[in-house]
Amino acid sequence: MPAAILLETLGYHKIFAFLLFVPPALALLFLFQMRSFPHLVRRIRLLTPAYNFLLASAVFTGVILAFMQQNYSLNAMIMSFVGAVMACNEIRRYKRQRVIASYDVAEQGAFIAWAKKKYALDIVLLLVLVLLTFYV
Repeated sequence: MPAAILLETLGYHKIFAFLLFVPPALALLFLFQMRSFPHLVRRIRLLTPAYNFLLASAVFTGVILAFMQQNYSLNAMIMSFVGAVMACNEIRRYKRQRVIASYDVAEQGAFIAWAKKKYALDIVLLLVLVLLTFYV
């Protein structure tokens, strides 16, 4: 495998990995600032496609890179596992958000508290992954 192709794939992987911090950070910002639940839901819904695209792109380029190097290491397995956990949590967030009625204030508050924890966990997992794989 030519080294130029590996370096180009690694560059794309790093771009997707670092851009993946943006949607959860924006969602956390919206969760802490928004007071109206319908507006909050609308804004988070707008972030969902970008978040899913960046997550899928980062995982896909990482797996491609690992197999191109013929070295599916522990770091690659951890990255794949964390990507799967983040994707499952995002699906859970969508399902949980979808069934909340506009008048159920208690359920809205519980969802907001859970979503804050979910997006904070996503950011922490990404930060640990980046530090573990790119800088250690």
